[in-house]
Amino acid sequence: MIDNQGTKCLPQGGLDKAQVIYEIIVEGGLTRLMPIFWGVEPNLVGPVRSSRHYFLDYAMEHDAIYVHFGWSPRAIEDIRKLKINNIDGVGSGGSIFWDLTNDVNNWQDSYTSMEKIQNYSSKAGYSKSTEKDLVFTYNKEDIELINGVKAENIFIKYSASYNCSYTYDVTTGLYKRFKEGQPQVERVTGKQLMVKNIIIQRVKNYDIKGDTEGRQELDTVGSGSGMYITLGKAINIKWSKSKRNSATQYTDENGNEISLNPGQTWVQIVPVNAKVIVE
Repeated sequence: MIDNQGTKCLPQGGLDKAQVIYEIIVEGGLTRLMPIFWGVEPNLVGPVRSSRHYFLDYAMEHDAIYVHFGWSPRAIEDIRKLKINNIDGVGSGGSIFWDLTNDVNNWQDSYTSMEKIQNYSSKAGYSKSTEKDLVFTYNKEDIELINGVKAENIFIKYSASYNCSYTYDVTTGLYKRFKEGQPQVERVTGKQLMVKNIIIQRVKNYDIKGDTEGRQELDTVGSGSGMYITLGKAINIKWSKSKRNSATQYTDENGNEISLNPGQTWVQIVPVNAKVIVE
């Protein structure tokens, strides 16, 4: 779970090495990120923040070891109920984290590394392999979207408090990522994040009844609409998910499973009425 609140969390570490990154709304109209790693060894990942229960629905799709620093009430309940292999910085997993600053009041500076995650996982007896299929199918080489519309500039407004955007670089075939209008860079390399595929997935969200912090509920199970964007083109897609631990299915409007181009994919899980501009 990676912090994405304001500018104090920037630059974030390790995002450039993730195969898939989920961005989902949280309380206050802000977002948090959940990068999925396999076969890579980033030595600086963070800042790590607390869990929200609906992120588990996507972590389970990948059979991932879930790393977080604290929890919401619903999240800790579901982590225990669903028996999620997890590493928590507030609990026994605290030893794998370190702070980048000496400010005891800074909750946006906790980092870890893949080496520390792997070592803890071994001691905890967590499996580092899975029998689950990959959530996404990948092309062997880049394939342009047939009948795709122009998608060189993408603007996504999650709420009045937060937006992100992408600009297509025709030279590299990648999208440059921006956070609230500013280039979003990786801490170690200092380079702007570059993305091959973008999935926009519209999912209903609403306040949890009785939650005084305005924490969110998401209807992750069900179906809805979205877009798949790659190589400067976009198509409309549909998504469906039968239960919390099942893989989300992404298809084109004719029901054919979409296949991603090789490279990093951002899954933008946005409110159903979010303002999205693709041009």
